Amino acid sequence: MAHDRIAVLTLAHEKPEYVGACLDSIMANTPVPLELVLVDNGSGPEIADVFDRTQSRAGTDGHTVRRLRFEENIGAICGRNEGMKLVESELVAWIDSDCLVRSRGWLTALAGYLDANPDVGIVGPKLVYPWEPHNIQCAGCNITKSGRVVFRGRGSAIDAPEFAEEHDCPTLISACWLMRTK
Repeated sequence: MAHDRIAVLTLAHEKPEYVGACLDSIMANTPVPLELVLVDNGSGPEIADVFDRTQSRAGTDGHTVRRLRFEENIGAICGRNEGMKLVESELVAWIDSDCLVRSRGWLTALAGYLDANPDVGIVGPKLVYPWEPHNIQCAGCNITKSGRVVFRGRGSAIDAPEFAEEHDCPTLISACWLMRTK
């Protein structure tokens, strides 16, 4: 199933240089039209400037933008939940404002997996550190018998074969994932 539009929700609190780089990487590496939901979680005026620039560029690229601003930081969970109320698309990606997209087909690959696996609710990419040698930060998560969340592959080489295959995970970190809105 091809998606006419996929939502990307980004929650920002300060650090405009990271937020700007994140949003630029999303738009540069996402060929499908986006529904950008930009949530300012109690930042100063610099984040509004970044969101203004993104909104201007998004309009020329065929993306839609919805914005939400809180006067004070209400936390990531509440901020994302409030932002979700603005999402109209069937699929929504959450991406932290300090993440950079490295692959042009990231969103269509994740959406394709959800489409091919209707019993899967959330899918996430392999996250790598932004500095050389770009080792794995997280390739999904496992949960120990004592209930501790463990990042799969943390510190391993980006091309480690055991982390280059699809893997069913009991949980993911919310730094970047795609899910169905229903």
